[in-house]
Amino acid sequence: MKKLIVTACLLSLSGCNLFGVSESFFEKRLNEYFKENLECVSFPTNENDEDKWDFDKDMIHIISSTYSGMGAILQTFVDEGYVTREEVMVNKPFAYKKMFETSKVPGYRFKLAESAKRTFEIKNGTLTACYGMRVATVDAFKEQDMWTGHHAAEVKYRYTIEVLPAWAKKENVVAKVSSINQAIASSDKPREATEMFVETDTGWQMARNMRG
Repeated sequence: MKKLIVTACLLSLSGCNLFGVSESFFEKRLNEYFKENLECVSFPTNENDEDKWDFDKDMIHIISSTYSGMGAILQTFVDEGYVTREEVMVNKPFAYKKMFETSKVPGYRFKLAESAKRTFEIKNGTLTACYGMRVATVDAFKEQDMWTGHHAAEVKYRYTIEVLPAWAKKENVVAKVSSINQAIASSDKPREATEMFVETDTGWQMARNMRG
């Protein structure tokens, strides 16, 4: 009888039930995971960047910008309201200093807007931008061998970007981090993935959350 249940779960998910849970349960738990674990791309320092820039904790300083490198990336996020820009006098970056020079030069200070701090980060000269994903479909799930003494289920599903942010469509952003194309493409063709769930004394848990 157990084999018949598992086969049914693979062939048709409509009304399918395994150990008292269905595809809608796994979809909910996966979406909860995606809500707390965003996908991110980073814009790190680039030694070939034409823009002369430096960083200080949660700020990035642009000294002179051709707006073809990091300056252009930052300006994109300024235009979208995620980053603020302020004209200031800043220390000349070490790489551009003459020996013992301590003079300040005109430049720009870029910081995250308060409203952006959940999905963006500026730290140690790296700008990180994140976006949410969601489950498109749960395609199949089946019983697996007992895992540490508990029932386990292998869940096959597809997921896609939740909302494509405007910044992800900018040519200079895509050129800097081509991996964003994978998220964009998922809008039309959701990515395939497999996740293992384990039935514990406190309910079904994702196996990855149980590993130390």
